[in-house]
Amino acid sequence: ELVRFLREVRQLDELGFDIPKGPPRGSNSKGKFPSITDKAIAADRFYRYGILLKKTANFYNSLSEQMIDIQQELLLDSLNAFGNIITKQSSGGKGDSITWSNPSECE
Repeated sequence: ELVRFLREVRQLDELGFDIPKGPPRGSNSKGKFPSITDKAIAADRFYRYGILLKKTANFYNSLSEQMIDIQQELLLDSLNAFGNIITKQSSGGKGDSITWSNPSECE
């Protein structure tokens, strides 16, 4: 859904359609409802962080196959810390929580 939304907004913009950049017409709620452009910007941020997360997970999952024994000993503490963060996130633990509702926390 996210990728489709971004693709459609880009295509409509490239075709010259006017993409709303403010609140809906006739609405008295200034800033209460985000515009399509605001949603597209936020969606693009989520998409980029999703791609980075996917690359990180692929790297982490294939790391043991690519390392030699001496590298495993050197990276053991870092790998355990990363694994603990992921485990804490999946078990619903508090602390260094990163949520999709706030993409700036991913930076």
